[in-house]
Amino acid sequence: MTLPKTELKMAQYILENECVHYSDLVKEFKISRPTVTKYLNQLTERIDNYDINIQLKRDRSIGIRFEGDLDKLNTVFNENADNVVPDTPEDRQMFIIATLIFNKSRVSISQLSEQLYVSRRTIESDLTKVRSFIAENGGQLVTNNGSLSVVLPDKIKYPFLIDVIHQFWGNKLMTSSHENVLFPPILDSYFKQSETKKVFKIVDVFISQHSYNLTDYEYETLIIYLILQLSLSSKSSYDKSPTPLENETIELSHDFNKAFNYQLNVEQLIYLNNFIILIKLENHKEINHDDDFLNLKDDIKKILSNDFDEQLIEGLYQHLSGSLRRAKFGMNINNPYTEQIKIKFPLSFEEALNLITKLEQRLQIKLNEDEVAFTALHFESYFERRRTPDAPVSAVIVCNTGIGTSRLLEEKINQNMRNAINVERVLRSHEVNNSNINEDLIISTIPLTNIEKPCVIVSPFLTDKDKEKIKKVIQNINSQNESFDYFTELFDTNLIIIEEEKLGYAQAISKLTRESINNSYANIGIEESAMNREQVSSTAVEKIALPHADTKFIKKPFIAVMVAKNGISWMTENVKIVFFMGMNDQVSPYIRKIYHYLNEIIDDKEKIYELENAQSTTEILNIITGEK
Repeated sequence: MTLPKTELKMAQYILENECVHYSDLVKEFKISRPTVTKYLNQLTERIDNYDINIQLKRDRSIGIRFEGDLDKLNTVFNENADNVVPDTPEDRQMFIIATLIFNKSRVSISQLSEQLYVSRRTIESDLTKVRSFIAENGGQLVTNNGSLSVVLPDKIKYPFLIDVIHQFWGNKLMTSSHENVLFPPILDSYFKQSETKKVFKIVDVFISQHSYNLTDYEYETLIIYLILQLSLSSKSSYDKSPTPLENETIELSHDFNKAFNYQLNVEQLIYLNNFIILIKLENHKEINHDDDFLNLKDDIKKILSNDFDEQLIEGLYQHLSGSLRRAKFGMNINNPYTEQIKIKFPLSFEEALNLITKLEQRLQIKLNEDEVAFTALHFESYFERRRTPDAPVSAVIVCNTGIGTSRLLEEKINQNMRNAINVERVLRSHEVNNSNINEDLIISTIPLTNIEKPCVIVSPFLTDKDKEKIKKVIQNINSQNESFDYFTELFDTNLIIIEEEKLGYAQAISKLTRESINNSYANIGIEESAMNREQVSSTAVEKIALPHADTKFIKKPFIAVMVAKNGISWMTENVKIVFFMGMNDQVSPYIRKIYHYLNEIIDDKEKIYELENAQSTTEILNIITGEK
């Protein structure tokens, strides 16, 4: 019996519990009562189609239960537990893509409807997403007289297929081995277990012999690539590769040929060779041939200014050697921190984007935004090395429970906040009023009165909450300096817009740049420059966008602000607040501080809420500058 996953689980749940009620099924499967009824109706219909003495009974007083040969039903479930069909839209869509790719004959909508036990309308809805997914990856879904097929250019065929199977497999491949290969059930019919076990064994032995360390993604990709040769390609005669191959590539292809009597052709060997080069570089092994990226380090040096040190150059070279090779044969690495990096380290992201854009032009290879974000971390490390830290804030500790408690608190502060705080002395509570407090900050375990200096009340054990309270006060102390004043001077109520209408990002940029020109902050051309920058990589992250333009269009540094009450459609984000960063060389000494202060505002959820609900441009300016 082949059942969609939810129906199979529901049937097994009823069988295991002997008798259940609608409320049990609603709670267990977290679905509504009408949806439970729909599944039970479908389940009844499918059971009736099989020649087994079983009925699904539904009685209001007794409950929902199976009657008949229950042992037979249990046997049927156990025998077919893996033969489930996907019943979520995402699983169905991946199933459809795999079916279109691996089936040798053309596939019709009717066939998919029968296979997946859903209506034709549901399949047509799924095909909208399938068509979009295929198009985004450079392919095309073709419909001809009711049948479907996928057209993929040769150069993207393997990257596309590898990506599809990665999505299918999820984490299941990494629990496999050459002894026990675990396929998702819906892929079972497309791969031979015996052949796949051999592929695992070949790769495992190869990795062990060379003592290579591979990431999970690289290991999966190598396995999938070799399996695809057996599943998709016909055997071909051997042609000598026009480019030199690594010895390890020749060795692995020989092992593959020996196991399957399958000779990889030139295209397959070159793809595999790129992969082997990447693995060797990441394992710090010397490579024999590297014509494509022979001058990469020199290219990086030419693009970057002389300000950057050799440590950064070497780090970028090592990282981008791998990134460019991954991109060359379609390994789209995932970076879970891309959004945070864009908003937390905008200057480093811009430096990385500028470098990678110019390298792409030279090498004709496209890197995705995740790779740009990883590259940005190298620039951020460089800036951190060069950063002159704020001088520690001087502090006095006040405690009324004895010197032991005071020393404990002092030790906790030294351990956790040594770079931010310098504890000058320790006072008892009765000594405070008679002492001249010259320190920047008082840290006390008890409330104090008639104190002019900033004071933080903490526990002697210095909890995480205490640390956060102290950090906020330190930020306020450090902000009272020249760079913070410079930051606040970048804002002008003439460049603050409260927008009531729903806008697109192009309209928002147009309004902000128009005001910057009208108020003599910028030159004509700033709008086009900012729009071109957005086309390279969106500056929006969740509710916030930080657009900017080439410095040559900035006459006087500024930060323009738009608060959009009904949101701005900014690529894939719905933006509520825009900070247009009009920066030029005049702010170079303060640029990192400016972004630091801006990030403090962005990170402060209370301030963002206040900005979203502000009713006037003066109120917005006061929220940003901290004025009451």
